[in-house]
Amino acid sequence: MDMKLTQQFKHIAGLPLFDQLKKEDISLMLAEKIICIIQFDTNEMFIKEKSFDRRIFMTLKGCVRISKELLVEDFKHSKELKTLEGKGHLLGEVAAFTGKPRTASVTATCPTVCVVIDISLLMETASHLLDSIKSKFYPSLFELLCRRLDESNESLVIARQLCEIQKRNLKKSAIERMEMRERFQEDLQQKMNDIVLLQQKLEEKG
Repeated sequence: MDMKLTQQFKHIAGLPLFDQLKKEDISLMLAEKIICIIQFDTNEMFIKEKSFDRRIFMTLKGCVRISKELLVEDFKHSKELKTLEGKGHLLGEVAAFTGKPRTASVTATCPTVCVVIDISLLMETASHLLDSIKSKFYPSLFELLCRRLDESNESLVIARQLCEIQKRNLKKSAIERMEMRERFQEDLQQKMNDIVLLQQKLEEKG
C-alpha cells in the first residue's frame, strides 16, 4: 500500500460502515477505485438534482447544504432543506441503489472531505476477493440505509402530526372568526334596532 492509500485507509477504517472489513479488504477497494476520498471546495456542488449518479458520499469532515429546486410563478428557486455538519452523514444513497435521478442537490459550504463509494463499480466488478468483501460490506450498508429510512419515516410522522395540528389550528381560527363575525352582526343588528326604536319615539313625540 503506497503512502496515499495508507492515509486514505486511516480515514476510512474508523467509519462504522467499514468496521466489518479487514485492512486488506479496504486496501483492495481503494486499489480498485471502488472507494476513494475526495475534498470539495466551498460552494462546490457535488450532487446535482435530476442527475444520474451511482455514487454514495459519506462525510469525513466539513459542512454541506442540501437543497431542492422549486418552481414558483414560472421561476426556479433553490430551497434549502437542511444543513449537515461533521462526520458520518450518508448522502445520495437512494439514487445510487435505485438508479433513479437525484432528488436534491448537495453543496459544500466549507472545505468538505467525503468517502465516495462507487456502487455501480462495486456491483459490476467480479472477483473471488471482492465477492467476499461484498458479503461483509453489504449488510453494514443496508443496516445504515434501514436506519436512515427509519429516521425519514419518523420525520415524516412528525411532519404529518405538525400538519394535523396546523389544520386544527386553522380550523379553530376559522370557527373563531365566524363566531366573531356573527357576534358583530348581532351587535350591529341590535344597534340598528335601537336606532329604529329611537326614531319611532322621536316621531311619536313630534
